[in-house]
Amino acid sequence: MDLVSEKRRHDEINLKRLIRRLEKSVLKENWDEAVTEDDVTWRKSVSTLQTVRFAKSLLKNVELTEDDYSNASHYDDIKASLDRMEVLLKSVQERTAPKPKRPKSLLSQLPIPVLPEQASETATEEQSNASPNDADTVPVPVDNLLTSPADPTPTPFISPIPSLIPPTLPATATGSTAVATGSNSHFLQNSKTQQEELKNQLAMMSTQLRRNAMAFSEKLAKDQAVVEDAHQKLESNFDVMKATRIRVRDHRGKSGSTTCLVIFSVLGVTVLFVLMVFIMRFT
Repeated sequence: MDLVSEKRRHDEINLKRLIRRLEKSVLKENWDEAVTEDDVTWRKSVSTLQTVRFAKSLLKNVELTEDDYSNASHYDDIKASLDRMEVLLKSVQERTAPKPKRPKSLLSQLPIPVLPEQASETATEEQSNASPNDADTVPVPVDNLLTSPADPTPTPFISPIPSLIPPTLPATATGSTAVATGSNSHFLQNSKTQQEELKNQLAMMSTQLRRNAMAFSEKLAKDQAVVEDAHQKLESNFDVMKATRIRVRDHRGKSGSTTCLVIFSVLGVTVLFVLMVFIMRFT
């Protein structure tokens, strides 16, 4: 009972000090309605609101342990003032709360890979655009015109064309394939490094989990040994108590019979002594 009264007294003192501090802090601060998204004001309102809630909990403890019902109106006034402070601080907190900012997307920072199909299409378009000009500018070999007869004249013009056109195709194709393979190799290298990092992290996590499991098993073994030791001690104590109870029961029976014998003996001796005294007096 003394502890309850002492705690209630401490709560009353702390509640009075806290109410005075809250009134001073709320009246001193300039809760301007025009201020929005202010970090300092928002932090002050949050801390003051937590203090108001703590004061409410103290008030509830004081009301529960209060025996005198004459202070109910005083407690009602305190509760009303705390409610007004809470409403004011909640409005300030909602008004000055900073808006959350979304982080930048990681996908927008990654380079766009070049597909090999698009590179081959661009290469074929360049080849089709460049092939007529190359065919017009192909030089005609003079040696074949001088040595060959007049009848097979189309053959010298047809034969050099296949030998001159193919060198343009591998150049464009190799350029496009080089771009595609370069982008693919860069993408594969990035994915490979990410896979290596994930593999290392998974290996570290597995080792840590294995260590935790081993430590947990060791602690369980120690706890099991302690429990078994306590179980053995309890069993031994139970056996000792049982034997002691049986011995005390037997001793109680023997001591009871012995006590009765002693009492009856003393009473008999006393009666005989009184009778002897009376006989001696009358005779």
